Formats: sequence, C-alpha cells, structure tokens
Amino acid sequence: MRLYLTPGKEPGFVMQVLLIRHGDPDYTNDTLTEKGHTEARALAESLRHVPLHALYVSPFGRAQRTAKYTARVKQMQPTTLEWIGELDGHFGGGRWCWNVSGSEHLLRDDLPTVANWHEDVPYGELMRPQYERLASNFDSLLEEYGYTREGLRYRVDQSNDLTIALFCHAGLILTLLGHLLNWPVPLVYSHLSYDPTGVTRLLWEEVDGYAVPRAKTINDLSHLTNGRISEWANGRMGE
Repeated sequence: MRLYLTPGKEPGFVMQVLLIRHGDPDYTNDTLTEKGHTEARALAESLRHVPLHALYVSPFGRAQRTAKYTARVKQMQPTTLEWIGELDGHFGGGRWCWNVSGSEHLLRDDLPTVANWHEDVPYGELMRPQYERLASNFDSLLEEYGYTREGLRYRVDQSNDLTIALFCHAGLILTLLGHLLNWPVPLVYSHLSYDPTGVTRLLWEEVDGYAVPRAKTINDLSHLTNGRISEWANGRMGE
C-alpha cells in the first residue's frame, strides 16, 4: 500500500498491525462462550478479503479459539507468542487495573505523563515492569519487519506494506496502546474500553525514513453490526 501524506512529501509505504481481542470469554474454562464463537466466525468472515501476512496468537485458549476461525478462512498457520498472553492486572480487592474508573485516575488536577504514570497509581509497581517487557517484545517483533524503535519514532530500515494480526487480550492491547501512541497508561485505561473481537488498526506511515503508528480504528466492532452477525447467530452460514 502507498499512502500520500502532506503535500510536498514523498509517498510512503504503510505497514499495518491489527490488535484483536478474543471473543466473548468463558474464563473458568479458558475458552469461548457460544456467543464468543459466533463473534469469532463473524470476525473471520470480515477478514476474508483482507491481505494478511502473519497471524500471531496468545497461548490462552480463548485467543487460540478465536484465531482458529480466521486461520481457517485465510488458510494460514498462526504463530503462538507467549508474550501476548494476558497481563497480570489484578492488584487486590478483586480489582483489575484497566477497570479502574477515570473518576479515580483523574482525582488530581495534573495529568500523569508517559514518564511518571506508574508513580501515581496503586498498580504502578505491578504494571510498570509488564509494560516495559511488552513494549520491548513488541518492538523486537516490529524490528523483524524493518521498523526499529528510535526514541518516540520507528526508523524504517526496510519498507514494506504488510499487514499482521495479533489475537490477544483487552488489558494487553490497552497497555500496548499506551506505548505505541505515547499515552500515559492510566489515561488509556480511563478513556478507552475494549470489547470481545474488537479490532484496532494501526498504520505505520513512512515519511523521511521514519514512521509513527496512526490509529485508523480502535475497538472496531463493525463485523458484529453489519448484519452478518445475525446470520451467524441464526445458523444460516457454515463454519
């Protein structure tokens, strides 16, 4: 894909990354509910004609079962990555850090920054190391495709127009968006939600040898609202 950007700039190649949450979960058995299978089938159908270079999947059963429908439709073999399994976001009292309300995060008048967010939240000590490992692992993956993290940007060592998909989890995706979009993690948790089979589409737009991810969609659920989901639910479409 070529994308024409600011007038006077040369057109740049665009790499795309899809961040996809698993379908409606049965957490007890680490699988999908019937609704989750329906969502996963609808998602796979929506990706039928989307060129995909690689499918990466969390080792958790609910993500594996979601990805298998897309893998079948695309006739691709998914690659399991241990590091895109769900993060440990439980910090006591039955609370998950990405479910803390914005009302709590925004009690103070001054906003957290990318550099200091972990100092101002009760889960900072738990999440900061996980955030750093996740960021490092993702950047290592992207480096395999020719994009090397350099400061707040990615240096383009090798242009490409590939699209890869990661089937993973809500907490992981939200935390990763903090790194990729340079947003303080508590603000991501406060202002974004992530539903089953939600799709975030990020484009690495190349300009003057560097690229910065731009979100074209976040938590896109159009595959569930375009009429096809009712056909799946009513059993009128095959596996």
